[in-house]
Amino acid sequence: MPFISDTDLRAQLAKDKVPPQQADAVLKANSDARLGAVRDALWVVAFLAVAGMFCTGLIPTEPVGQRAGTETAGDDHPVRA
Repeated sequence: MPFISDTDLRAQLAKDKVPPQQADAVLKANSDARLGAVRDALWVVAFLAVAGMFCTGLIPTEPVGQRAGTETAGDDHPVRA
């Protein structure tokens, strides 16, 4: 959902001949709603970042298929350590 700027909203309210006191209330409500939406979006991003950190524990620490106690040489042949 796109945001509408205060300037554009004020211009539209003036075009529709909304009384100044009511226009100010609409502008405040719009500004508060935008700020709340940005805060909520940042909380979602923060939650996903933390959840992602927990999921990284499932990433293997050694190459898949490599046996314990072996290392690979530069040409990818197993070499006994």
